[in-house]
Amino acid sequence: MSDKELEIFALCERLTELLGDKEAIADLKKLYEHHPEMFKDMQEVSKAIGEVVLEPDLIMKNTKAKSEKDFIVAKQILEINSKKMGDIGIRNDEGTNIIYHANKQDKRNFNRFINKAVSGEAVHSLHTPSQDAQMGGDDKSSGVNTLSETTKDIIPHYPLTQAEKQEYLARVNAIKEQDKNLAFLNESHTRDLKNSIQQYKEKELVYPKQVLIKKLSDIKILIHIIKNFKEEHKSKIDEKLIKQAEQLIQEKSKKLGLGIQR
Repeated sequence: MSDKELEIFALCERLTELLGDKEAIADLKKLYEHHPEMFKDMQEVSKAIGEVVLEPDLIMKNTKAKSEKDFIVAKQILEINSKKMGDIGIRNDEGTNIIYHANKQDKRNFNRFINKAVSGEAVHSLHTPSQDAQMGGDDKSSGVNTLSETTKDIIPHYPLTQAEKQEYLARVNAIKEQDKNLAFLNESHTRDLKNSIQQYKEKELVYPKQVLIKKLSDIKILIHIIKNFKEEHKSKIDEKLIKQAEQLIQEKSKKLGLGIQR
């Protein structure tokens, strides 16, 4: 067992860019004493941190940041224990990168980090784990795996998966219950679609694969909602925007290996 309480860690290129320095310091004794139930000793804390900062799967801004450069970093599968994931908190404190949090937990909890990314938090990705690994292995009931399933086409070209169809119907029913002007709702959906397309293009290089898949799914659902609105209420739609969205789905689905064909 190492009796070294303070340790300097080399950071991956992306963390170096975000934090402005290629190294970070950690108080191993403090981190171990904070979670003695998770680590055998300070040496294991050190190994876990080393893996996370060199090959992170997700880097996202800390929602409770204490500085402008404050991030939560996660690795889906640790080499020291293939059943565990690792996550750390790291911030630049007046020019010094400090690792203030370290955790080792069930790898299935990585889904929580993915969900935070999907919900819109700023996320950066370097090394993205496999699709199955992201969702905890062979769980066929997960949203990722249902993306590959097909269901009856509601509108030609881009059929919704079973999960997407359920979300689509839920949104449509919610719309019917809203006491709002139809023109307002149609404008709102169009704006959401436009923003989703723009966000996908801007974040494509930093979002992990799972988040990109979810974003494409949202775009597909919005297309169906807008087209449904047109059919039910004879409302005008932005055909150019719809075409742009469909082209994005066609191109990016193929790139992500989803097999969705026009």
